[in-house]
Amino acid sequence: MQKGWVRLYRSLEEWEFYFSEPFTKGQAWIDLFMIANHSKIPKSLFVRGNLVEIKRGQVGWSEEALSKRWKWSRNKVRRYLEILKMKQQIEQQKNKVLSVITILNYERYQSDETTESTTERQQKVQQTDTNKNVKNGKNVRTTTGVVKKLEKWLSNMEDVSSSKGLAFTYLKKYPERVIERALNNSSCVGRAKFIELCEFYLGKQTS
Repeated sequence: MQKGWVRLYRSLEEWEFYFSEPFTKGQAWIDLFMIANHSKIPKSLFVRGNLVEIKRGQVGWSEEALSKRWKWSRNKVRRYLEILKMKQQIEQQKNKVLSVITILNYERYQSDETTESTTERQQKVQQTDTNKNVKNGKNVRTTTGVVKKLEKWLSNMEDVSSSKGLAFTYLKKYPERVIERALNNSSCVGRAKFIELCEFYLGKQTS
């Protein structure tokens, strides 16, 4: 079963084939969403002089009106609505004036936040992936820069131990993980001095 959602505009019913033949049970179910009140503000209907309030997710159509819309008999409409009630898809309130159908779990299908939430989640995932890639790219560049700068500096040093104070000042600019990466990724140029300096620095930091 595919997951996700699709947008259906109410103008779909203006399509020439929408009412061209009797509805299927599936089309009738979708049509209930099409004619339901989607506004968070209740709608008021006057039926035979009586005021009826139709809330969000409710359909204020009589069985007779639905039978004409779906091209079904009234008995077929009644049986269909009974099936939906049995399956806990709708609730129905009948009176002498009107039949009010409440679509259960309406918000699950028609939440106003669906589109925005889905888009935001997708954007957040994409942004997270982008940030990770950028961060990883920066780490690689930083590591490479540390190695090159330190190796160039060390290659001009005759005695590493005599310049450890200066090295500490330099190495403090970088997190230990960067120094460790640099240590693992360093080339052969000045490697002996580089290893000695980094190991000494890291050892002092953990002691």
